[in-house]
Amino acid sequence: MIIEANEVRLGNWLIEVPDKWVQVQDLIQTEFSYLLNGLDLELFRPIPITPAFLLKAGFKKQQDCWHRGTFVIRDFLEELFFHPNGAITGQHIEQVHELQNLYYAITKEELIIEQE
Repeated sequence: MIIEANEVRLGNWLIEVPDKWVQVQDLIQTEFSYLLNGLDLELFRPIPITPAFLLKAGFKKQQDCWHRGTFVIRDFLEELFFHPNGAITGQHIEQVHELQNLYYAITKEELIIEQE
């Protein structure tokens, strides 16, 4: 899956192909492409959200939901949805950078991810 420059912000975690996790330190637009941490953006891929990742990010599983403070995402048939204020409709999220961006937009805090 290709990642678009408008989806990325500083602090997001991505995979540098083939399998190295990296945190975005800078994103620069050149005449022909975007450079992320000095490398072509096309060399990076999004990281899928997994239960192991959610635990590393401080979420706790309770029934069909993952909680971190007042931020709640619902696990519905192995797909994650953010449901603001218990709304029936929600935002489907699959990738770590999407969760990071949504978490920041809602809480105005960075989502801290424990690295081993």
